[in-house]
Amino acid sequence: MSAVIVSLPAQALPLKGDFVYHRGVGSDPVYYRVHPIDYQGIPAQEVVWENRAMRARHVLRRSDGKPLYTLRENLQRHDSIEVIYARRQGEPTLYRQHSHTGVVERKIRAEGLRDLGSLPAILGAALLHQDEIRFSALNYADGSVYAFRAAVTGYRQMTTASGLVRCALIEVRLDSWMAALLPRVQLVVPLLQAGMPFITYSGPALAGAGGTMSLHLSGITADLAMLKTR
Repeated sequence: MSAVIVSLPAQALPLKGDFVYHRGVGSDPVYYRVHPIDYQGIPAQEVVWENRAMRARHVLRRSDGKPLYTLRENLQRHDSIEVIYARRQGEPTLYRQHSHTGVVERKIRAEGLRDLGSLPAILGAALLHQDEIRFSALNYADGSVYAFRAAVTGYRQMTTASGLVRCALIEVRLDSWMAALLPRVQLVVPLLQAGMPFITYSGPALAGAGGTMSLHLSGITADLAMLKTR
């Protein structure tokens, strides 16, 4: 039986870092930033994705990795999606669509939700002692809740300036018959290396406008060298 993400130890969340990814030679960069913050008095971790077309901010509780807040802004259409996650049992999660016509709000009554945009920051730790986990998450497009499954499909050694890093090959997909119709997310994620980002991403485009994309780590903070397959 698959395990469910319940909580993560605080040390499992990346400490801080600024990383750059590319889709290929000459492509626009995608920036991925992870930093500790104080969110309304709660020790938290902020995960930010940004490129020319979009900016997404995901805030996680540092003690267990559970989501607190998400804001995804489409910089071309000038609209956004906001999610305020329930903090106490029985409270709804608030899902808001902001556009030039106004704000549409839905109350989502589902327990234990995870945030899809923050998965690269937590999956390595969540899958450290198990090969498969299940969780529920919101679809940013309409606020619907779907069941997902993340599984380790293999392992790979990656080389850095400070030595070898053991990485997991992780696949995330819908846990239903619809999985065959939609693109899967594939990640290469370091294990036992707090502060290191995911190395590659393949899956839905970050702007959520359809299509797929692949990202490869191309620039990182000064304490680590570029990663490559050994």
